[in-house]
Amino acid sequence: MPKLLLAVTLITSQFIGTVLACTCPPPGSPQQEAAKSANTFVGTVISVKTISPPPPHRPYLFEEFFNDVRSLLTGKIIRPPEQFEPYQIVTFQVKRTFHGEHSPVRRINAGEVNSTCSYRFHQGNEYVVYTFNREGRLAAGQCTRTGLSSEAHAGYKVLANGI
Repeated sequence: MPKLLLAVTLITSQFIGTVLACTCPPPGSPQQEAAKSANTFVGTVISVKTISPPPPHRPYLFEEFFNDVRSLLTGKIIRPPEQFEPYQIVTFQVKRTFHGEHSPVRRINAGEVNSTCSYRFHQGNEYVVYTFNREGRLAAGQCTRTGLSSEAHAGYKVLANGI
């Protein structure tokens, strides 16, 4: 019996790790990623705020149920745009904009707190941020070149010398 339990635990942990990992396509060059981003800039994080939306009210739950039924019948995923998981809004003091409209202060949605695809920003650090539009707002995540400006992966030196 203990061997069976160990085998089930190992198989389950392998499966869960695979499901929860964020899978991203390989990024293009810093110039390519900046060109396809909504806004690319280098800036220092001045605040990180976690937003906890209220849970859905009862009528929404019924609507969600009927949307799921419609999704099964039509084959189309029907989801409301509301976000109920806690997420982070990060505010930057922008030093330089490489692509998109310049703003001295920029706020972005850094994603859900518990998501493996969200990028973790830390106050006081300087980042190169490659954003995309999420429901009409700027956002950034693990599947972009976003990173500390001192990291080669983020492409700060390449962007500063080439765009």
